Amino acid sequence: MNLIRVFILSFLVTAAAECALAYLLGLRSRRDQSLVLLVNLLTNPAVVYLSLLSAWFLAPEGRRMALALLEAAAVLIEAFVYARKLDWEQLPPGTAAGLLARRRTAPAALLLSVLLNAFSYGMGELMEILIRQM
Repeated sequence: MNLIRVFILSFLVTAAAECALAYLLGLRSRRDQSLVLLVNLLTNPAVVYLSLLSAWFLAPEGRRMALALLEAAAVLIEAFVYARKLDWEQLPPGTAAGLLARRRTAPAALLLSVLLNAFSYGMGELMEILIRQM
């Protein structure tokens, strides 16, 4: 697959999955959705690029370790941004994000980041399986 298509497809799947889950969790404002989108624009291309690069230089087990480290770094970076930039007080109180907002701490932002990234990673894996079967 063309490298540009890989980057675009990866970003679109990631952004769509994370924005959708963020919406379901209560991040519904345009500002919150924009933040989720921009955070992914910050981390996704780097993770994809370095993951592809690792495939050229590392054995499969090394590639898995590199991917785990890259995903962990993305989670931490995104959690940092969410902790600093998400307007926690404006989150709807009856939503999952609203419950997290009551604990407005770094662990709340980390949990949000882990949830969003795990979901988008799973969706990406599912898309890859579907594409391979075509």
